[in-house]
Amino acid sequence: MAKTIKVLDKNEGKKIGYELDGTTLWIGDSIAVKLPKLQTDDTVTKDICADSDGNLVMGLGKNYVAQIEIPPKEYEYIEGEPDSEGNPTAEKVQKDFDLSKCTLTLWNIEEVYINE
Repeated sequence: MAKTIKVLDKNEGKKIGYELDGTTLWIGDSIAVKLPKLQTDDTVTKDICADSDGNLVMGLGKNYVAQIEIPPKEYEYIEGEPDSEGNPTAEKVQKDFDLSKCTLTLWNIEEVYINE
């Protein structure tokens, strides 16, 4: 079963188109977000807006179009060889990126001019 991003509708109405290409999220035809590259040890939130000229921008603009939430990196500890004094050791290993833990929130764009 292929994992996909969670999608929430913030309000009623027409939403911008989006597409997933692996773990790259396309918003409209002009914004591509490589989700794993933005993941940190804290939750990351990216706003996608339309500016006053109708261009999609990452960050704040005139009208909200979408918001992406990427959860913090997850780690597991793998037991290693005992150290020189015989004490147990563990290695911190980052888990694989999990697209299904990301959230895409979409706003109504019926009254928003988007230059596409």
